[in-house]
Amino acid sequence: IVAGVGAAVGIAGNILTNYVGDQPRERSAEINAKYDALRQQLQSKLTETTENEFSSTTPLQQDPVTPTDPAPEPNPDTEHNPDPDSEPDPVPDPTPESDPTSVTPTSVVSLNSDNLFSFGTYEIDGDPTGLNDFIKELNNSLSDPDYKKNFYILLVGHTDKSGISKTGELYKNGITTNEKLSEKRAEAVRDYIESEIGNTLTENNIEIETNGMGEYCANSLNGYNHNDENGSKKFFRRVDVHIIYDNDEAPNDLTLCTPIFEDINKK
Repeated sequence: IVAGVGAAVGIAGNILTNYVGDQPRERSAEINAKYDALRQQLQSKLTETTENEFSSTTPLQQDPVTPTDPAPEPNPDTEHNPDPDSEPDPVPDPTPESDPTSVTPTSVVSLNSDNLFSFGTYEIDGDPTGLNDFIKELNNSLSDPDYKKNFYILLVGHTDKSGISKTGELYKNGITTNEKLSEKRAEAVRDYIESEIGNTLTENNIEIETNGMGEYCANSLNGYNHNDENGSKKFFRRVDVHIIYDNDEAPNDLTLCTPIFEDINKK
């Protein structure tokens, strides 16, 4: 539009100029006036057209946008193997459930002598339930190929302060002290264990040692009442089973008394 109006102004000017040149001078002023009027009209039209063109509300045409495909969802099967021809990552074998019967033996197991032995004897003739439970636990652990078998078993016998009667069968059979009685009872527990799982112990090189401490721990406990007014005497009549590992410190006498003191404090 702008170019067309400009061209019209130019053509009109040429026509009027050529026409004026052939006319008398008095006519030339009249023609120039008409030309000026026409030029002003065309210029006004040109200005109006230009303003309308640039104030148009018609939006500019834009090149159409080609929609892109959405990003594919990640495939968990190929997330770590983007190459479809590559071998998939190996799936680790599930961790096998541990055998609930294969457990580490408790470091100290206390066996009440009153349950295992009749009064004035050192042969097991009572209820060996606690001892049998320990044997089962130990056997299951030794049957586990992954279980570390670098330990030995220490059986420690204890008694209260009551002495050996000189008129009783024990005294007549040479058991004249509590230390000797506690040693014989520890040996009886050892023999019982070996009779149940002796082959398993031998195959795994598990040794059993015995020790009789007699009334040593009872004498070491401050506040111990010989008349048993506080009910403490029964805690000393026992055989303790200790599991001693190779990297453990060798137990001393006080260490071997500790389980007794702890049980008394719990009562």
